[in-house]
Order: sequence, then structure tokens, then C-alpha cells
Amino acid sequence: MANIFPTLMAGETLDMSVMQNGFVSFIGVILAVCVLLNLLFNKVTAKDPKDKKTDWFFQEEKYDRKLDERADKNQYRNY
Repeated sequence: MANIFPTLMAGETLDMSVMQNGFVSFIGVILAVCVLLNLLFNKVTAKDPKDKKTDWFFQEEKYDRKLDERADKNQYRNY
């Protein structure tokens, strides 16, 4: 794209190499914008990941383990 504008302003004709360079530059800018949006989107999804395969189990409270009031609640460690 950088070569197209000076060429047009100088009144020269656009040949194939100038058009090809402009097209490749345009694709590069579009690709950079897509990568930036992808990084921003991944930052948002990393905070609250969703996994449909396991969320049905872990998001339901009826599947939580119920502790008995007589259960030993000490956290023993073996060293």
C-alpha cells in the first residue's frame, strides 16, 4: 500500500508489481488486525474458560459430595 499512493500522486501508471505489492501489504494489515483481535478474544476466554464436556457435571450442585457431620475434617499430611 505504501507504493500505491506515491505512484498515484506522481501521476504514474500502476504496473503489475506495484499492484501486487499493494495487495500483499493489504493482506498483511488484515492479518495483523485478525491476530490482534484473536489475542484480545483469547485473553477474555482465559479468565472464564468453558468446557461443555465437563461443565454439566461440575456446575451442578446435586452432584457435590455431601460430608457427614461425623466425618473427620482434619487435613492429614504424610511426609
